Amino acid sequence: MRKFLSLLLATCLCTVCLSPLAIADQTELPASALSSLTHNCPNTEVMLPAEFNPQIYTYLLTVASWVSRVTFIPVSVDPNAVIKVNGSKISSGQTSQVFEMSDEPQIVTISVTTANLENSLYGIYLQRRPSDERTKVSAGYFSDIHVDGGVTYMVMDLVTVEYTDGNAVGFTNDAVVDRFTYPVSNACIFYYGPPEHPMRANDLADFKAHVTAGTHEMYQIVYIEGEIVMVLPFAYGLVPTP
Repeated sequence: MRKFLSLLLATCLCTVCLSPLAIADQTELPASALSSLTHNCPNTEVMLPAEFNPQIYTYLLTVASWVSRVTFIPVSVDPNAVIKVNGSKISSGQTSQVFEMSDEPQIVTISVTTANLENSLYGIYLQRRPSDERTKVSAGYFSDIHVDGGVTYMVMDLVTVEYTDGNAVGFTNDAVVDRFTYPVSNACIFYYGPPEHPMRANDLADFKAHVTAGTHEMYQIVYIEGEIVMVLPFAYGLVPTP
């Protein structure tokens, strides 16, 4: 039996009051990019991809079940750019409006527009975890994906990942083939391509067009209450969860 990977909460990005998701080299970034993004719940966050990258535009951010209010502080490369968080305008470096958390997921969009109308749009899939036991991360081979009764299901041949100093260094896979089937959220985030530079799929159809079931490609999946919310190429040597 393959074992589920537990969330590595001990490796949260930072333990200060505001957790910087990243600060990038601004010299090579478009003027409409965010150079950094912070939020007010660093001690409970679990994020994929694990670090903010100004040129990656979609993220999954989950927080602990007791978190009720989430805010963001976006900083733009161009300090005069217009930043809107879910349509509300704020200045670069200001705190956004409060997002009241419930057990329902929500989407936070951050748009950045320069004076010459260059534009970037970031999306954060925000979810409060009902409990640590109900949020899981697994890794394995993508075996199949199909629709049954209007619900999309993904079939994975899971493996047990081995760690050294917090990094994934290898895995074991039993000789007996056992596959696990999970429903896929309508808002699931799909990535494909090389693990070092994964590409965001537009939707399920786009993901299926770029991957082949039953191959030796490994994927990392994040699921909340048994429903997949993110699929990401698995990268060895990298911490698979924050």
